[in-house]
Amino acid sequence: MVTALAIIALSASEDQGERIVKAGNWALAQEGGRPGLLAQMILFVMRQKRAVRLNQDLIGWPWTTGNFSWVEPTSYFMIAVKKLKQQLPNQTVKERIQQAELMIYDRMCAGGGWNYGNAEVYEENLWPYPDTTALALIATQEHRERKENQLSLGVLNQLAKQTDSGLALSWAAICGSIYGQDVGALRNQLVQRFAKTQFLGETKALALTILALGGETRYFRI
Repeated sequence: MVTALAIIALSASEDQGERIVKAGNWALAQEGGRPGLLAQMILFVMRQKRAVRLNQDLIGWPWTTGNFSWVEPTSYFMIAVKKLKQQLPNQTVKERIQQAELMIYDRMCAGGGWNYGNAEVYEENLWPYPDTTALALIATQEHRERKENQLSLGVLNQLAKQTDSGLALSWAAICGSIYGQDVGALRNQLVQRFAKTQFLGETKALALTILALGGETRYFRI
């Protein structure tokens, strides 16, 4: 996941082009794991209720090598490889992006938006989170007119009004800017929240706040 963030951060760097492409090819070789055959058989025989509702054949990216595909790292890697797709093997990058997008939409919560991993557990719908929803929307920004994106954008706008999280507010403001929305109220909310907590000095939240308040969405535009 850190590699994806490094690619995004350095994607506009002219003197690091060779290293970035090398990292992009490494990213294409990473896949989220599938349950083994024995594990699938045990789950099929033992379960009374379906543990999760997701298509396990759809592969995105994991947090760490060999682990299961999750929405957040898949979103980061999608942004990264999409920004580099002209410099990566055409068929491979096309197939990975298509597969990852199918996975993202498969994991969307019933009413729109995204949870961190699944949309349903033991036949109970899970709720979306603003930061994960914003990331998934940024990763699929070329499809902004799709009903899933528009539904989830509405969900994000509602969630953002109810959160005090610096990370969530920053991602929501960056996402809204990319989708052409007026994010003035979100930025004001972000400033007010920072005045109260300084986000406890947490580096990631502070960095995203600077990007969100400065309108620096170019790192995340595809």
